[in-house]
Amino acid sequence: MSMPNFYIAGGARCGSTSLEAYCRAHPQIYMSSVKEPNYFSYGYGGVPYAGPGLDQYYATSIKDLETYRGLFRHAGQARIVGEASINYMLHPQACAGIRDLTPDARLVFILRQPVERAWSSFHRSRYSGIEPETDFLAAWRDDARRREAGHWSCIHRYKSLYARHLRCWFDTFPRQQIKIVLFDDLKASPDEVMRDLYTFLDVDPGFKPDTAVIHNQTGEISNPLLRSIWL
Repeated sequence: MSMPNFYIAGGARCGSTSLEAYCRAHPQIYMSSVKEPNYFSYGYGGVPYAGPGLDQYYATSIKDLETYRGLFRHAGQARIVGEASINYMLHPQACAGIRDLTPDARLVFILRQPVERAWSSFHRSRYSGIEPETDFLAAWRDDARRREAGHWSCIHRYKSLYARHLRCWFDTFPRQQIKIVLFDDLKASPDEVMRDLYTFLDVDPGFKPDTAVIHNQTGEISNPLLRSIWL
């Protein structure tokens, strides 16, 4: 069976759902039948993190290679075979696993203004009932303690420290295999972004997905004070 040669590996609350959907629409791209299989986070060495909501997240993740390969059994003659597991960016063992099993894979990371991303994460966690704080700044300040306790489901600031998380990927893979996409660019010029991404993936850049549909949309920070707290 096929293995992926393309990963959307991060980040959370940055537009990855739309990006994955626009890739899935391309006739030369086959995306996993399951979004966020998380094999390289939870099946390839495991992640000993805890916190509200993570038990269910872990339970729905793929943890053995045979099942993971099965996600791509219908890829056929697709030029690009991919999957989107946005937490890969955060985990060095995911980087190592992808290097070991698919060293020539192309890697895409979509990034958002860091505080906007943290706010969206906080808002989503509140909506899901797993964030105990009602105040965003209080949750922001509590981030280090939560990380030390392993409560990753409600860590909002740390997940926005992109340079820290991307370092191992740039140290492990050739630069030409990595593509950075910006959330603001996808929002403002989706057709241009997708044409550029299709070119990176070596598929027909002339294909135009229906970018009028925005997937998994959340609000943005309107308070200028909150927008200014990123240092």
